Amino acid sequence: MREGLIEALKTAAEIKSFLSVGCGAGLTEVALALEFPAIEFYLTDIDNKANIQQRLGIRMATEWVIQNVKFDTYDTLTPSSESYDIVASIEVLEHIEADKIAAINMRAASRKYVFALVPFATHETNMNPKMRESVWKNHQHYRVGYNADSIQEIFPDITILRGCYWNDAGLKLRQKLEHLSDEEIRALLPHLTQLAKTDIRNSIPGADGNCHGMWILSKV
Repeated sequence: MREGLIEALKTAAEIKSFLSVGCGAGLTEVALALEFPAIEFYLTDIDNKANIQQRLGIRMATEWVIQNVKFDTYDTLTPSSESYDIVASIEVLEHIEADKIAAINMRAASRKYVFALVPFATHETNMNPKMRESVWKNHQHYRVGYNADSIQEIFPDITILRGCYWNDAGLKLRQKLEHLSDEEIRALLPHLTQLAKTDIRNSIPGADGNCHGMWILSKV
């Protein structure tokens, strides 16, 4: 996710303001604010539970005196009165039933680009009632995910589209790290580094089950 946001910011260029929609704790964005001090980061979420999560990010930004970070609330289904150079949502759209309205409001709030990271799912998977029931029960997702066609329907002018959370790269790496000691990690570092380097690729696969997520950078 962080690598995708960095690539998006560098591709967009001349970005002065960044709105994060549904940021949760906002730790990734706080870290980005340190790397991009010329950009104003506005980190938002919608409900009280999410705002409780924000406290960690707020405390970090305050203690580190990161002056280009501000926290607030944001309703994805209400048009924004403010505008930003780039508007980003990380694993948010699948939680919104009226995702097309949310996307319209995100595009309207952006002067240049929209960044979105969403779970990947084929059309057949999305139409499977058992899969839809499962993702709702476990994650409160209104849909299993998106594919290249469905994400382009709500963000028509895509500049970058990448796969992420790959079985044979990022996902396996995270699962492997959970079960290794520090000594084992050091011994396997060259192999783990190679796995990490293949986490983001240039194409979205078909229904092979390898890709669990995707991110896009879209012009507005």
